[in-house]
Amino acid sequence: MQSNDALTREREIKALLKLAAIHDLKQLEIVPYDEESTIQENGSTIRIIPVWKWLLP
Repeated sequence: MQSNDALTREREIKALLKLAAIHDLKQLEIVPYDEESTIQENGSTIRIIPVWKWLLP
């Protein structure tokens, strides 16, 4: 992973966690092109879902 990608990922995660704290959200999603994983942090779950899976009905 390039450092720019890591910085972008960290920025997105940090922003989602702030949003979750303000609005008491527990399930959050990031939709990149081809990455898939799950992050548990501060009582919230961030699902990283590839766009093709996110678009499926």
